[in-house]
Amino acid sequence: MCSAALARPVAILIRIILSCGRWPLCWKVHWVFPLFKKKTKSDPANYRGIHLTSQASKVVERVLGAFFQPFLEATSAYGPNQFAYMKRRGAKDALALNVLSWLTMINSGLRVGLYCSDVSGAFDRVSADRLLLKLKAKGVHDQLLKVIGSWLGQRVSLVVVDGFFSSPSPLTNSVFQGTVWGPPLWNCYYEDSRRAVNSKGFTETTFADDLNCYKAFDMDTAAADIFTDMQSCQSSLHEWGRANHVCFDPGKESMHIIHNRSAVGDDFKLLGVTFDTRLVMDAAIYEIAAQAHQRLRTLSRGRRFFSVAVMVRLYKSQVLSYIEFATPAIYHSQQFYLQVLDNIQNRFLQEVDLSISEAFLVHNLAPLSTRRDIAMLGLIHRVVLGIAPAQFNQFFSPSRRLVFPRSFRRPVLRHNRQLHDPMDGTHSNAMQRSCLALIYPYNLLPQCAVDLESVSSFQRHLQLAVKQACRSGIINWEALFTTGAKSLSVTSFHTLFSN
Repeated sequence: MCSAALARPVAILIRIILSCGRWPLCWKVHWVFPLFKKKTKSDPANYRGIHLTSQASKVVERVLGAFFQPFLEATSAYGPNQFAYMKRRGAKDALALNVLSWLTMINSGLRVGLYCSDVSGAFDRVSADRLLLKLKAKGVHDQLLKVIGSWLGQRVSLVVVDGFFSSPSPLTNSVFQGTVWGPPLWNCYYEDSRRAVNSKGFTETTFADDLNCYKAFDMDTAAADIFTDMQSCQSSLHEWGRANHVCFDPGKESMHIIHNRSAVGDDFKLLGVTFDTRLVMDAAIYEIAAQAHQRLRTLSRGRRFFSVAVMVRLYKSQVLSYIEFATPAIYHSQQFYLQVLDNIQNRFLQEVDLSISEAFLVHNLAPLSTRRDIAMLGLIHRVVLGIAPAQFNQFFSPSRRLVFPRSFRRPVLRHNRQLHDPMDGTHSNAMQRSCLALIYPYNLLPQCAVDLESVSSFQRHLQLAVKQACRSGIINWEALFTTGAKSLSVTSFHTLFSN
């Protein structure tokens, strides 16, 4: 509301900062608010410090960041497998890529050695001098480097509780939490850590400071040899850490051998999702279901105060969003495990006296199985549109020729964005339950669906087709994009999209 009055003075201030290469001292003060996490409230170690910084400073960081952040992203300065703090990338992409990569290796008769690492106090483990050298090597302009160097200078933090402030404490050698530049600068600083693991033949997947690297091994390779190889990778990464003043948290490091039959190691957490080494994903599903059940129970206590429509909105924001975060990781799990999650929503519908079809048609609350299919089809469409991370291209590649099923009497029904379908009888059950199995229904979609240039409109189009199937009384309409795509005729399938 005040942009018209503030634009000119802020622009003048930005020009002065850029010309003199100095960051205002008054913007280098952090208020740290202690947020309680868990366990005993009297123990200061059980609190997370939330950094509150100047809003004017954030405005200037966003404006100046437009001069170098797009350049860093375009030149892959964060590394090809970094998924945090970047446009069109996120934790769900990292989960989907890991699962697809591991399932493909296992399906090829290989075992996967996985080494998980995590930096201790990531944003506070940055050498300012080394960071500036890395930014210079990546091509950042000297004048911007001067501003960033001043921005990286020593700061002061004050812990604030109920309006009372502690004595000031210095902040040095950090990219500073609560700032706009902190995340991308950390990505630049951490980027060359991948070379330490790549040199040992491992492929990394990085989300901020959470680095996980894996390597395929033959089935006849002894488990001891696989662990020796992973320990060599760990030593190489720790050597990089010592050179860059980065410490890795030993309590969060682990090594595992992933395979459906000859797995070794305990369950492990990856981006908030619990994985088992056989990739059954039962532990993750039970954990999500337990937490979702508690959220639903809390929500149900206020049932008498809200209408059905409001309850559905609260369910979507408080329960459904939590359940669906792990969809890329658990999509390939067996149906009787996924049914545990589906029962959570079924119980909610019983409490608000809604049928499955009524919840879908009136309140846009689709069954969880339908939502999972549409979510993963959205990932495939992102790949087709060229806006997904390039790593997915190896799994979803364009078909070199059009192969029409016998049911196709008119080739015109086949859209012009066909993908190569790798599914056949030789694949494992987990592979046939993965999102790769959705290539077949994607290839059957009408041209009007795949021509949509945004993922949200594409998924909305799919949802409308499922609604039409529901209204038409099609049996098992919830699974329209799995069993339905194979049981319906092509004409009937396309008719659902035309209404």
